[in-house]
Amino acid sequence: MNIIQFQLFENTVKVSMTLFRNAIQCIVSDTNKFGSVLIAECEKLSEDENIYDVKTKFGSREIVEYEYFARRIIEEMYNSKRIVAEMQKKYQTQEKQFNIFLGKKLLLFISLNERENINKIKVILEEIRVNLINLI
Repeated sequence: MNIIQFQLFENTVKVSMTLFRNAIQCIVSDTNKFGSVLIAECEKLSEDENIYDVKTKFGSREIVEYEYFARRIIEEMYNSKRIVAEMQKKYQTQEKQFNIFLGKKLLLFISLNERENINKIKVILEEIRVNLINLI
């Protein structure tokens, strides 16, 4: 099921997220290619403590910006306090709701021409965050 799809920077950057039973696939590209493939996973230690693991499976392992990108997305997915607060606000209740992202790994396909442009990365991440919140 395709859950998020949008374009940024005069439609040059395309972002698409698809929800599977055990993973969320995220494609971020301004080259119309898959580029690097990363897998990000999270292990919950407690309500406030998680361990994140990001691995580049395909593509250059020297592109640290991509690993940062993957970690930020999965942190958003697993930030249960923020997600619970957003759900409580949206549904005007104090009841804790289930986080639809827990237990899922992130499969990130990413290819950006200007990967060092931190402002571009911040805008893309913020738009993904807003779209994830809108899913709740």
